[in-house]
Amino acid sequence: MKLPEFILAGFQKCGTTAIYNILKKHSGVGVSCANPDTKDPTSDISYSYPKELNYFQKDSVYNLGVDWYKGHFNTDLPCVDVSPNYLLASPEKVDLTLSRIAASGFSGNFIVVIRNPIDRAFSALNHFRQELPQSLRWANWSRKDTFIENIKKGTGITVDYNIGINKLINQFSKDRLTILVSERLSSGEQSEYDKLYSALGVKPKPFRRIGRGKSHKRDYAYTLSDVQRAQVKELYADKVKQLYELLGYEIPEWEDFQ
Repeated sequence: MKLPEFILAGFQKCGTTAIYNILKKHSGVGVSCANPDTKDPTSDISYSYPKELNYFQKDSVYNLGVDWYKGHFNTDLPCVDVSPNYLLASPEKVDLTLSRIAASGFSGNFIVVIRNPIDRAFSALNHFRQELPQSLRWANWSRKDTFIENIKKGTGITVDYNIGINKLINQFSKDRLTILVSERLSSGEQSEYDKLYSALGVKPKPFRRIGRGKSHKRDYAYTLSDVQRAQVKELYADKVKQLYELLGYEIPEWEDFQ
């Protein structure tokens, strides 16, 4: 049993399940596997257990103790904790999560995946709607409000990447963080996968789609109109500008913000 060497800390709906599935097939890296001492994982931990442990974020899971957490990494290979909700919470909760990671003695590095925030938010809404009524229990969102109203109210559908990334850098350091772009991964851009493998210190593998091509791929009940997309763009414009300043570069794949 050991702590993982890497934590993929964010963000939900950015392709982290696809990364988990790809790494699961890599002979040079380990991902979390079920702990035999876990009797009813879906009750408190995550409906995606054992992919998502949420150990450092959820109080009920954290109270299970660090030995329980370590019990998911039973290999000598470098391991990755894929818990994309670690940075997807209130600023106070993110602070608590990161302080718990630091207190655990974690000495590894972090990976974060980001996606055009408009598409990420719409994907989250679609996900939550299709998981009704269960999503009303585990997701912070309003079923009665529109997509745009949910974003304006700052529900779990939306996210400000700047908050989590800045806090992670301040708590640990920028040198310990690798940021990947979801659009490049989903399009099969080999250089982005090479960036992932380089961060993990393992041998690169040629990209190959698994199954239907996208994990958690869902049929949308409706699409965003150009007017709606423009309205949502205005809500995210300043945050994306701040993100570009933080990164030191723009992301051309996010055409809405060019």
